[in-house]
Amino acid sequence: MSAQARAGALLGPDSILCRRVSDPRAAAGGAGFALALQAAHPVVAAGTRDFSTFDADPWGRFFRTVDYVMLLGYGDRASVDELARRLREAHRAIRGVDGRGRRYSALDPAAYAWVHASIALAMIRGHQLMGTTLDADEREEFWSQWLELGDVLGVRRAELPATWREFDGYLTVMVDEVLEDNDVVQSLRARARFAVGGSPARWLPASLWGAAGVPLGRVLYFLGVGMLPPVLRGRFDFPWTPVHEAAFRAYCRASKASTPVLPRALRQAGPVVLRLRRREPGPFGVVNADARAAG
Repeated sequence: MSAQARAGALLGPDSILCRRVSDPRAAAGGAGFALALQAAHPVVAAGTRDFSTFDADPWGRFFRTVDYVMLLGYGDRASVDELARRLREAHRAIRGVDGRGRRYSALDPAAYAWVHASIALAMIRGHQLMGTTLDADEREEFWSQWLELGDVLGVRRAELPATWREFDGYLTVMVDEVLEDNDVVQSLRARARFAVGGSPARWLPASLWGAAGVPLGRVLYFLGVGMLPPVLRGRFDFPWTPVHEAAFRAYCRASKASTPVLPRALRQAGPVVLRLRRREPGPFGVVNADARAAG
């Protein structure tokens, strides 16, 4: 059975990935967390610096990432195959030399794999802190399925741990030897208000979205920073006091306590999100999205 066939067989409603990938509680902190981890990789930072529209349109970048994850989890085979084709095609053009004279390519196997891995880490850790904690077997199952999707996207398995039990060692190496502070990471703090960028839907006026985006952006930034390992918060010089920690822990407790009363449709919001986002034109629509979905 081909890698694509194996991945397609996993995208059923009973898979752990489909049951957990679209819980907005985990995504609330996981989005900023994953973005910071990705931006700290020197190859990702270089590509973002030279090619991304994040500074001018952070909300557009955010919703393209949402589109990407939702399509991976809930899209039909044709849509996922098209996403994989567009993604690699666009990334081939993202290459150059960074400010330190280092050559980079967005299809660098280790960097490409790190982006894929960081999203899984964000979802699993997001559930641990704010959603429904995955037990050891569920974490292994989730990671196995995420690796299968990586096969479709062209992520080399040799660059990633084969099991979730090995992930801590992989993460330690990335934190200690690869991830670095840089201007792209620091721009996350500058854009914490998310005050610029287009509306995510045609029916929502940009002016109204701009007003809502300021407090929402601050919350996403706060939760993302709270999820970071203390060593990275220190390296990035992200302010974090005991008051911040207490507020973060209180939020996490309240979020996890909502599980018994949160409707399944909200805990598994992906199918609804995907249907709504498919209706949007241009860079926001999943079907019509350009290949920057995850870039």
